[in-house]
Amino acid sequence: MRNLSVQIVLYFLVTSGYACSCKNIVGFYRGVKVADKVVLGKVLRREFLFDDGKKVKDIDAVKKYYDQNKGKVFFYVEVVTIEIVENLKGPIQGQVKIIELYGGNFDSCWGSLEFLEIDKFYVLSMQDYFYPFQGENGGDRWGYELGTCYHSSLVYNNEKREVTGILRKEKVKTIPYSRLKKIII
Repeated sequence: MRNLSVQIVLYFLVTSGYACSCKNIVGFYRGVKVADKVVLGKVLRREFLFDDGKKVKDIDAVKKYYDQNKGKVFFYVEVVTIEIVENLKGPIQGQVKIIELYGGNFDSCWGSLEFLEIDKFYVLSMQDYFYPFQGENGGDRWGYELGTCYHSSLVYNNEKREVTGILRKEKVKTIPYSRLKKIII
């Protein structure tokens, strides 16, 4: 019994060191400095993948599936498919124009991507991420997660060519897209 208690204590000591925590959430400009990739992209679609293989298309279906499967399903990954309109930072492998952005409750640092609306444009500051579940063609999936500990998305107005979001501190501001590009590039 003593051995089991020691194992449990060690487990919590080791795993708690990997938890995601941020002392201060910084603005988009500071976050871009540590980002692997920054793109202007259009949200094409969203799906939720459960750890038992089930796929659903919206958050209401997620809640319903959890209620129906209490105790059987725990993790889900929110996959938002993004069409790259313009790459602002970081390499693009090959001629890839479509990427996946991951959120959900699979990883402790992930949050919901619900704020990303389908058919809307965003400037996204992301980190590379290896998704450990099988892709549709049987291979492993690579994608991106939004940066943690900083505001990592700006809304892009295609008609006015402006971006809106928290650039510095906690104030929402709108600036021309051309100005943002000069700061990032």
